[in-house]
Amino acid sequence: MLLENLISTNQGLPGIVHKANEKLLEIYKATNNKAKTTQTLRWLLLNERRFDLDLYNEYKSHFSKDKWTDELEKLISEKEDSDFAESIFVEEKMYDKLFDAVKKSHARWNSFYKLEEYSELLAKDYAAELIQMFKESLEDSVKKLNSRPQYAELAEHLENFSKIPGGKEVALSIRDNWLETYKKRPAMVDELKRARL
Repeated sequence: MLLENLISTNQGLPGIVHKANEKLLEIYKATNNKAKTTQTLRWLLLNERRFDLDLYNEYKSHFSKDKWTDELEKLISEKEDSDFAESIFVEEKMYDKLFDAVKKSHARWNSFYKLEEYSELLAKDYAAELIQMFKESLEDSVKKLNSRPQYAELAEHLENFSKIPGGKEVALSIRDNWLETYKKRPAMVDELKRARL
């Protein structure tokens, strides 16, 4: 088939390969070729730049409940330590695995990104651990700041932190400590006082 040949001869050009697979998917669906449809859906799902929930659900619909469990493990292992795997954890409500991913990311980057993205989902079962990670990220971050926009961002992180059950008291305590420690930085004091805690 022309499209399959196009794919095999253009492996170094991902845009062309992707478009060809999308066209193939249309053909396989139209001809009711279930095996090829499933195979192409899988390829597209794993090669999308971002997790595509519609594609994911369409792919999932090709499996019985029992077979999906095995396939799910394969998908996760192929995309381990990625946003893709985390999106699966969210979609499948695998919050223990999601927490492990957040913890691993925190240990590596000590940033707020994953903490803030997933804290609402994880706070019910992991509030104490999230509070500890937030504290570590805040203490690490405050040492590197030197401009008003950075101070404003720090205040925003404090606000997000305060929304975790048990986080408000800790966030207030940290802010009060900083107001004293950094009282000679008026811009920082100003932004910290604006934080809605």
